[in-house]
Amino acid sequence: MAQVIVVRDTNDPGDQEIALKVYDPRFMIIQRQGMKKPWDAQSEELAARARQDHPIPAVLRESDIPMEMIYGDPIEKENACVWAAYLQYSNEVKAYRQLEPLQGKEIPRFLGHGTLTVATLQLDPEPRFVIPNVVLLEFISGAVAMRDADSSMLQLPSPLVYSLIETARRFRTFGVIHNDPNYGNFLLTPNRAVIIDFGSAYFKGEDFSEEVWEKAVSVFNDVSFTERRIADKLGIPWKSLPG
Repeated sequence: MAQVIVVRDTNDPGDQEIALKVYDPRFMIIQRQGMKKPWDAQSEELAARARQDHPIPAVLRESDIPMEMIYGDPIEKENACVWAAYLQYSNEVKAYRQLEPLQGKEIPRFLGHGTLTVATLQLDPEPRFVIPNVVLLEFISGAVAMRDADSSMLQLPSPLVYSLIETARRFRTFGVIHNDPNYGNFLLTPNRAVIIDFGSAYFKGEDFSEEVWEKAVSVFNDVSFTERRIADKLGIPWKSLPG
């Protein structure tokens, strides 16, 4: 689970606010709960040393994280969190690049990516042995997640409903499946609906036939899950939504 911080670009005369998304393995909460592995500095240090001999693969898929890491000793579990953080980061960067035509409207603008040297921030007395990856995104002022939004924003025939469903449908055209359309990943303003968070995204492989890709699209079914989330929010049958 990445952490999002609103920052300002001090070199920008307009004092632009930016969403800085930090992929710190320390806060891979879901993974840590599943492995019953809270963060500790010693494991992070030992895991960093172990990665000197066994670095993270340049191209990483979820299936590449060995089960023995997830169920292994504290050092292996720590490295599983490091790998998970890197996987979410790399998925996010790849998705935004492939979805470039949708940026600034259906999804936030992708402003760049890099690393954050947390060891120099002096926010924690514990020493750190990782340099988390970060993504910089457009900060959408006034946006609220669907889970927190007033349902009146989505009352039919709201254009926001049509926008969210159409955006989910368009992802496939660019070889992307979102794979996590939930209430927290839909942001709403009075005149804009945006889908965020591509850390769990699935992509069309270079060797995929159209038949294989369409099967994957059907199995993950971003559109159906998006429709169901909207219908649940409105308290109506999902089949009554616009097709």
